[in-house]
Amino acid sequence: MTRPTHVCIVASPRPRTGRTLLARALTEFYRMDGGEVMAFDLDAMDSTLEQFLPNCTVHADIGETQSQVELFDQLIVADEIPKVVDVSAHAY
Repeated sequence: MTRPTHVCIVASPRPRTGRTLLARALTEFYRMDGGEVMAFDLDAMDSTLEQFLPNCTVHADIGETQSQVELFDQLIVADEIPKVVDVSAHAY
């Protein structure tokens, strides 16, 4: 039986609301549950999630259309790898 590909998008229009903490907790949960997870950090200023989890986090810059397409192409792949997206207040 195959597992579904979960995509969790954590977003908030306000900074300092615990958004990155929740994204980090989800990423750690999926790492313990299944082992492999992909996390995307959309924070152009601090990249906090990438600092905490550098081995499984990709910094994604969505300032250009091509970067947005690359991000969504990775999100829609049904590869059974959970994906967590941390949308910063600046990218919101």
